[in-house]
Amino acid sequence: MKIKHIGIFATVGSAVLIGQSALAQEEEQQRSRSSVLEEIVVTSERREQSLQDVPLSITAFGDEKRDTVGIMSIQDMADFAPGVSYNTSNDSPSIRGIARQSNIYTLDSPVANYVDGVYSGTVQDAGRRPIFVERTEILRGPQGALAGRGSIAGAVNTILKRPEDQFGVEVRSFAGNYASYGVEATVTGPITDWLRGRVNVGKYNQDEGYFENVATGRDEGNQLNNREIVDIMFEADIGENVEWYVKAAWVDYVESRHSSVSLAPFNAGVQNSPTPWGPTTGELTPIAGWGYFDPNAERVGNSPQNPAIFDVWEFSHDWYQTQELTDDYNNYTSDLVWHAPSFDVRYILGNQDYTYDQWMDADGTDVRLMTLPPFGREVFPGGVNQYTEDRHWSSHEITLASTTDGPFQWVFGLFRSDEDTRQEPFTITYPGYQELAAPAMSLDAFLSLLGAPHNPAGIRFGVPENAPGQSIFGQILAETTSQAVFGQVEYQFNDEWKFTLGLRYNEDEKEATESARFVANNLGGDLGPLLAGGVFGFLTTGAPAPIAIDVTPVPTGGPLPNGVVRDYGIDPVTGRRVRDLENTWTATTGSVGVDWTPNADTLVFGRVARGYRPGGFNAGFINSIPQVDEETVTSFEIGYKGTIAEQLQLSTAIFYYDFEDSQQELPTLGRCTDPDDLSSCAILNSFINIPESESMGLEVELNWAITDNLAAYLTYGYLDATIKDGIPEGTLGFTNPDDPAAVLPGADRLNQIPGQIDTGYTFLPRWTQDITGNKLANSPEHRVALNLNYSWDFNAGSLTLSGNYIWRDDAFQDLFENELAVIPGYDTVGLRALWRDIEDRYTVIVYGANLTDEEAPYSAGLVRQATGLASAANPSAAGQAHYQTLSLAAPRTYGIEFQYRFGN
Repeated sequence: MKIKHIGIFATVGSAVLIGQSALAQEEEQQRSRSSVLEEIVVTSERREQSLQDVPLSITAFGDEKRDTVGIMSIQDMADFAPGVSYNTSNDSPSIRGIARQSNIYTLDSPVANYVDGVYSGTVQDAGRRPIFVERTEILRGPQGALAGRGSIAGAVNTILKRPEDQFGVEVRSFAGNYASYGVEATVTGPITDWLRGRVNVGKYNQDEGYFENVATGRDEGNQLNNREIVDIMFEADIGENVEWYVKAAWVDYVESRHSSVSLAPFNAGVQNSPTPWGPTTGELTPIAGWGYFDPNAERVGNSPQNPAIFDVWEFSHDWYQTQELTDDYNNYTSDLVWHAPSFDVRYILGNQDYTYDQWMDADGTDVRLMTLPPFGREVFPGGVNQYTEDRHWSSHEITLASTTDGPFQWVFGLFRSDEDTRQEPFTITYPGYQELAAPAMSLDAFLSLLGAPHNPAGIRFGVPENAPGQSIFGQILAETTSQAVFGQVEYQFNDEWKFTLGLRYNEDEKEATESARFVANNLGGDLGPLLAGGVFGFLTTGAPAPIAIDVTPVPTGGPLPNGVVRDYGIDPVTGRRVRDLENTWTATTGSVGVDWTPNADTLVFGRVARGYRPGGFNAGFINSIPQVDEETVTSFEIGYKGTIAEQLQLSTAIFYYDFEDSQQELPTLGRCTDPDDLSSCAILNSFINIPESESMGLEVELNWAITDNLAAYLTYGYLDATIKDGIPEGTLGFTNPDDPAAVLPGADRLNQIPGQIDTGYTFLPRWTQDITGNKLANSPEHRVALNLNYSWDFNAGSLTLSGNYIWRDDAFQDLFENELAVIPGYDTVGLRALWRDIEDRYTVIVYGANLTDEEAPYSAGLVRQATGLASAANPSAAGQAHYQTLSLAAPRTYGIEFQYRFGN
């Protein structure tokens, strides 16, 4: 893959050399043609500045550039912003190796998101289409002074188009394959001589999905299905010195968000041996501890094998994956500015709330009912996995910023945000299982009856009634308050040298109540037949009588773990384990910078910055590691921005990050329903602190008006993000649940765990691993994005042809460098043709993306299954098989768009 792209890297190097050569000859070779470079004004440092004059690594996208290049989504922005990645499935941006890998909201995103200056808990608004957005600024590097909560990696600033003082209307519509279509409009103009307004509306549909469910014949993955937006804005001049901008925005949608596919075969559960319930029959054999028997199963479809193995765009499920805003996304903004004689006072107030639900197939097959031998027990594997978010947050920010032209400039401010969240991250219901509604006893009571090791404090009979069919329930009720005082001063010593100092004091307080309950009627390979097959009831009553067991963990009686302030144990009414988590983190962050501008077209800057992400909680599942501590990073960066011969804008930066206690996600073993069988253990994704990590890289961004008609836009990012010390104090390394015996290629064995065996799979001893030297997750080493566009001018208008090439290197999905857990690299090609009339009243765009129809994954994972090729008498690494899961970006898409403008 890397050899294939040597030519691309050569292009980057050649572009830089050409730029330097042009600089040397600038005075001798005057260009007669005019520059076609677009100047972008940004507000990343709380005042309007040309992008080329800001001593920060910023990629900015204006509306015209987005139309020309074809940057329509957050994923497109990530493709063209060096050092940036985005995971659509969990709304997770990553900058220079610092990523949010979880959507548990008691943990902070490392990327601060702002819309019209208001802090937002999601980056979704950055994906607004160009008709509504003035520009999007992606700031790379810790924003430790001026940006607020969650800016250790960077920030994304989205600035919507404001009301204008001249009447104007713009209407756009598009239609494409997968039955996608949309219409959007914006109307702006004066209401009085001091009041202006704007109204935005948009409606988008996609009636065919990217994936086909062969079981139902229905397609899924239509991200734009039934999405609607409305914005109402007013901007007022109150006297001569006061400006006031207010906005109310609403979003509603119902979508199918199917994007992940498993490549595990249907017979992966037990590949070469009979099951605990009898010999396998038919083509659909056991999977994941159940017995899926083709002749005896009630199925929605009849696929003899997982269709994704042959075509990744096909799957076979009995449930339709859906997501919707059950309560609209509401966004309110007030931006009030008073222009004093030598400074501005600004107060920005924001308020946002929404309720979001998602439903998914719990077992990943098309089986709804089947009969297990030997007692004819009917089981219902077809379940529903529901995810819920109910969020409300508000923010307040007051700033004072100098407005004089002197050498000394300053900005000071106060910030506060408050967030309330109710989140159910993982609720699974199996409607067919009546026994789940009335668990007979606790797991410890069941184990005591069998004479197995158990916790005496957990013995309970006649446990409270559970919700009908509910197997897993987890809930988080959380409150987060973030406060800060900040300031930045600049001093211009002379025409060439400037010094900048910024400081911020942060205080983040988090409180959460988590409640969880786990009810099972299948306890894994050894105990499964006793419950799921009805054997326990047969042994006690003489007839099959399936029962359910409450496997919710009870307190052990030891000291409370870090972050837990109260443990209520099991609620006698609901049967849920409840505990409170609480902590406060503080930090002083900031930056020091020196700028050198030898001439009006050149900026060289050096910057040292300190970034901070507050600690948080692995809440919702009674995790044995409930708290993750704060993370800090010190970054060192040297950058260059130059405009050469009025034709070429070149921005480059090299950086080095030194992390302390980096917050990283690792899969860990949760509650084991059978203490002697690791196959019965739940796998939880837990955030932990890695003692020391580092990240270094090079970024290049180039805008080149090669001729009056030909332009190039090129970005390149190199990133080396590595763990320097991967063993926290007091630990013996980490166990990989996908490979407990540490036998996969890339596993670095550290300590054998005494007395623990990889039961049910390899039957080999369990080992911890040392992840020192491994790469940080989702950090591709190389990324390239190239756009070339050429314009022809005619009497009636202009025609522009624009082509994109995107390439991303391989990356590891998690901190264990298993060769199987790699996010494959990919490259895609896109083309656009734009016709604009001579008066710029209308535009017609014909577009195509991923024209070679590549499988472009943005995340990956592993499914581990037993093969039956190992036993206690014959332990072997062959006892496990691994299969990949992939989350894919869109396949080939194409369509046509019409734009019409009149008025201003």
